[in-house]
Amino acid sequence: MDERSRMLIEELRHMRAARKMTQEELARAISYSPSTVAMVETEARKPPPGFWERADVALDTGGAFARLLARLGSPQWMRDWQANERQATVLRSFENTVVPGLLQTSA
Repeated sequence: MDERSRMLIEELRHMRAARKMTQEELARAISYSPSTVAMVETEARKPPPGFWERADVALDTGGAFARLLARLGSPQWMRDWQANERQATVLRSFENTVVPGLLQTSA
């Protein structure tokens, strides 16, 4: 994980502990499994889509995670990709080991 993610996760742990909420209680409040919350907090997996928005509501942060995300910005690799994407006229993807679902057959 990058420094941006570590900072968010550190704040998540701090805010959850300050509210005396267990990982299981947070998981129930944001409709994710306890194992997902645990893996996010231990940096074993990236937060799924909507995780930070739901955590803001469940922990009653007043939008702290949304503000942190905005302030920290996108990771460097994403900024590089977005700059290239804005200039592109065509985007192509090549995968030598993955066949996209629409090209797969039942056979």
